[in-house]
Amino acid sequence: IEPGDNPGGNNGPPLTIGWEPVDDVTIDLEAYEEVRQYNRRLPHEMELVSAHRQNLLMNMGYSPEEICAATQVAEQTRRQRYQTIAGLKSSNIHERLERVRHRIRNIMTLGEKKRRERKLLAPYCDGNKNKNET
Repeated sequence: IEPGDNPGGNNGPPLTIGWEPVDDVTIDLEAYEEVRQYNRRLPHEMELVSAHRQNLLMNMGYSPEEICAATQVAEQTRRQRYQTIAGLKSSNIHERLERVRHRIRNIMTLGEKKRRERKLLAPYCDGNKNKNET
């Protein structure tokens, strides 16, 4: 177990499984699956409170400074995620405002921009109609 980089929890340092094995025990896969199917934990049973995660890291030999650094990185990423989520909630409003702006501009210019656009695209649109009709 080591400090992780997944900010999925509410607070505290995230945990991850490192590459260095803690123990070297081999178990038959079929036997493991047989035992496991009756002892599966529910998702809420796998949650660890922040203090417990900190204690695990301390017992693994990590210093308070290393744990604090991991916590700060996770907190920063959590804040960024909350800001993204808040932005997504308002993006619908921004899209609607943009459409209204385009409609107002179209009304104010009496559709001049749209007419120029249609005129420019007309040869390509007419060509497609003729190809489809034959």
